[in-house]
Amino acid sequence: MNTLTNPKRRNTMLAALALAGTIAAGPVLAADPIKVGLILPLSGPFTSTGKQIETAIKVFQEQHGDTVAGRKVEIVLKDDGGSAEVTKRLAQELVV
Repeated sequence: MNTLTNPKRRNTMLAALALAGTIAAGPVLAADPIKVGLILPLSGPFTSTGKQIETAIKVFQEQHGDTVAGRKVEIVLKDDGGSAEVTKRLAQELVV
């Protein structure tokens, strides 16, 4: 079952992405890049899904640029290997 058809896996991934995307830093300077954490299965049983998402992000940034409101958007990729436990740990690391 792939990530999108497995509801438990999909919900875990969505929750991890939401946590990873949260910026909980102090004051942000305008020159600082916007960091977006993305946890993907770049190894393990769901590798093809993770690689497709990674490629889609790169293509989007090539076509539309990697800046928003004058600030560079930096994608921080983390590999969970298709494991929900690793996803949880990585999401906590990205938030901290």
